[in-house]
Amino acid sequence: MVVDMSRRELDCEASYRGDGWWVVSPRGTLDVYLAPLLSQRLNEVSEERRSKVVVDMTAVDYLDSSILAVLVAANGRVRALRGTFRLVITEPRLLRIIEVAGLSKSLTVYPSVDAAFADPS
Repeated sequence: MVVDMSRRELDCEASYRGDGWWVVSPRGTLDVYLAPLLSQRLNEVSEERRSKVVVDMTAVDYLDSSILAVLVAANGRVRALRGTFRLVITEPRLLRIIEVAGLSKSLTVYPSVDAAFADPS
């Protein structure tokens, strides 16, 4: 059986919260088929200078290297515009992927959305 992956949709909410913060909350399995859709969503919320973006990954059960590339690119784009880019990851497996990929120093990870908002840096 062949699965048509082109029909997959990204399950993701983006909401604007006070003080200029956008929270992007993808859910489920994130892989190469959904990477362009996530990239597009992150581009949409980070177009302006000094954008503040939190990607809440608490409902993500899997991500692959293509999603890591999307997150790294979004981080770079937001920071180039003097914005703030933060991740919320609570799943130990996903945290380990970030660590093994050597991204724990370049991607700022928090245990909750509230903690991401609270950090003054």
